[in-house]
Amino acid sequence: MRILQIYYRFHEQDDAKARRRAECAPENLSITPFALTTPRLRWDDLHVCWKTREPRLMAEYAALRKAAESCDVLLHLGGWNLHPDFVQQLPTFNVYSFFDDPESSLKQSRHVAPSFDAVLYGNIASGPQYASWGCRRIAHVPIFIDPASVPSHEEAKTSLSINRDNDIVLCCGMTDWRKRRLAGLMAAFPSARVHGNGWEGGWISDEQQRDLYRRSRIGWNIHNSTGPINLRLFMLPAWGVMQICDNKTGLGQLFELGKEVVGFDTIPEAIEKTRYYLAHDEERRHIAKAGHERFHREYHPRRLWARIDAHLQEWIGGANNGRAVLATSPERLDARSDVVSTIRRGAARWVIKQRKSVWRSALKLSGARTPDWHDESIYVGKTPEYRCGQRRRRRRGVLRDLSKDEHHLEAMCWAVTSLIGSANSIFVTGPHALRFEQLALVDATRSIQVLPEARLADAGAKAKYELGVCMTCPANLEVLSNGLAELLTLAPRVLICILTSSHSGAPDTDDIYRTLELQSRVARMLTMPDPWVPWLEPVTRRGWPNPLIIECKAAAAE
Repeated sequence: MRILQIYYRFHEQDDAKARRRAECAPENLSITPFALTTPRLRWDDLHVCWKTREPRLMAEYAALRKAAESCDVLLHLGGWNLHPDFVQQLPTFNVYSFFDDPESSLKQSRHVAPSFDAVLYGNIASGPQYASWGCRRIAHVPIFIDPASVPSHEEAKTSLSINRDNDIVLCCGMTDWRKRRLAGLMAAFPSARVHGNGWEGGWISDEQQRDLYRRSRIGWNIHNSTGPINLRLFMLPAWGVMQICDNKTGLGQLFELGKEVVGFDTIPEAIEKTRYYLAHDEERRHIAKAGHERFHREYHPRRLWARIDAHLQEWIGGANNGRAVLATSPERLDARSDVVSTIRRGAARWVIKQRKSVWRSALKLSGARTPDWHDESIYVGKTPEYRCGQRRRRRRGVLRDLSKDEHHLEAMCWAVTSLIGSANSIFVTGPHALRFEQLALVDATRSIQVLPEARLADAGAKAKYELGVCMTCPANLEVLSNGLAELLTLAPRVLICILTSSHSGAPDTDDIYRTLELQSRVARMLTMPDPWVPWLEPVTRRGWPNPLIIECKAAAAE
């Protein structure tokens, strides 16, 4: 099978990386790397350049289409700068792969991915996103690592046994996305070696980074939001560093928690686990060794190509080699470099910029959040309290009914698992209890029992749990009140998920808060800013967030 591998050339060394990556493919795959060199464009700019036939982009598209004529599959590793209308013209079976979800979903993948024949999404937590967009064939394949950036299997075995003289390492930039979480870790462990833009340690070279990994015992990994996805996820175990990583539910689907990697959801958990493994070096060594073995068994580029090959064989194997013949002739890619086209491009960009500015100003005036705003307070471990009686958040139109959206329900169950904390004895009830159980059990130390609603009263007389979860409960005040009373007989802490109704008489958060406070203390009220991304943010004032996730604690548990 002939594959045209699209990659981005930011620097000259990217060509060598693409070549080394291609050399890891099995013999039945013939990989031809193709570099994109035009500036990386957000969707709005890409659409303008396509419509106005920007010369440099058209020249690159013409070369790409010519290269695709001799290939069966186009694999776009990176996901930027291919316009959907152009993709539809290619004779190949087109596969999209993006590694910047969910932060850049609205900037690119949301608009582009559905035009491809298949999607290999890089962020394991982004499956519900791509499914909700209507992508036809989707599968998870982790991000490729440069084979030259990690030691060979035998070299790493030797390094596993050496005495490591550095306790903790973190190599990443200090960004607004994860600033509070990183600051919390550094405050607890000021002696940690931290390098990257924004840190006092500054940027270090690739060679210095590899040497630091070779000498480190524990490596932190913090993502911008959901994941895990980044290169550190595989660099650390490849160099024999025991990894302590966030996004525990996603992490547990890639490595075995407690045996190959250590997972957490909040910074207090990360601090506790770091202290424990600094004091228990023999356990750390076993986890580091097992994580290293797992990397070479499943996540080395050779293994990823084998996984891609299996997906391609399933999707286009046999007689169906590639896409069907195009129904229409490909559109001409004539570049328009005249003065009129240049003015049109500039005018279109100006209109888009003004439209965004007006939209953001309107959102701020109405008290709503903008898509670029990011609240990580839940994962820092300091959730702000709900303020009952604060100014009502405006309702815009009819709330979307998510009760039958299976992709949203998947993301919601995933998000709620991040609230489990240290609880090991858990019961779950409600129509989506089984999916929650499957996701929560990535941590094998947990004991979870699914209880039908009819059996709750019987269970209360026989067993006690550390945590109760209701997935989901209707937005009816009487049902909520009676249901909470029953749930609190089984566990001192309860999580209740509500899909807010769209009718005008539905209770708002003030109504729900006052009702539940009669029987318990409402510890926090949360929601998902994006219905298909398992990320939670606090609800602090009156409104109709959809979904609404409430944590209640029995008075005796205080």
